[in-house]
Amino acid sequence: MLPQYKDYFHPNTATTGLNNASLWIGNILGCFLIQPVPDRLGRKPAILGSALICVVGCIIQGAAQNMAMFVMARIIIGIGSELSCGACPVLLGERFPLHAEAQY
Repeated sequence: MLPQYKDYFHPNTATTGLNNASLWIGNILGCFLIQPVPDRLGRKPAILGSALICVVGCIIQGAAQNMAMFVMARIIIGIGSELSCGACPVLLGERFPLHAEAQY
């Protein structure tokens, strides 16, 4: 853990555990968006939206003033990363050349 992080947030074991679990909490919340968002918006907009969600989460995480803001930013990043995990493989499968599919 970075000394600057320790000096600013003063984490204890509970907040460190919550900090580590918050990304997974975001993944759990984001799993409900994997199917409906790409189906309604399309795969490319879903991937771009998930990247935008992750960027917003990173900006909030970088500007966090307290541990609650830091944890919420990590939850937002988890939602965005989970959304991209659902849309990216399907888009790659659609774009992959048919003659090369059985080779790998």
